[in-house]
Amino acid sequence: MTGIGSAKTKALDAWTELNDRQQGTLAVIYELDQENEMGRRADAARGHYDKTPAAEWRLLDFAHDPSLRELLGPTAMQAHLESRGWDNQGNGSTMAALVKRGLVVHGERRPTRFGRMMRVKLTNQAGRPPGQACPRSRAGSRRTCCPPHLGGARVPVGR
Repeated sequence: MTGIGSAKTKALDAWTELNDRQQGTLAVIYELDQENEMGRRADAARGHYDKTPAAEWRLLDFAHDPSLRELLGPTAMQAHLESRGWDNQGNGSTMAALVKRGLVVHGERRPTRFGRMMRVKLTNQAGRPPGQACPRSRAGSRRTCCPPHLGGARVPVGR
């Protein structure tokens, strides 16, 4: 099978191979990515254009190294994961599994005043976003984000 059908099947297969925590983490990354995109679109609609490449603005802060939550607070990703009961030392292993499967990539670590911020983003291989397709394919629709059983919002996507 070729074309859209095979891409959907491949995305669904990738999604079902993940455990609940990996699915939840991928869904959180997707939600944050879409929030960023919606914010940029809203800014553009107000006439505020930014030429920052998507490769940069799609990077999401994952965790600070060293971990200084008392001082810096949690990242948005950590806060979202915590709301689902998944914010703990297992996050690094979960992220490594998503990277190994090619669903997310590590971005360049951003220097901070107290260390470095580890960043990640969804993958985009050959114009097909497999990391983005997984949450949508599980939801059964190209127009929604992640499945309700993961506690994820049903966020409109696409054009």
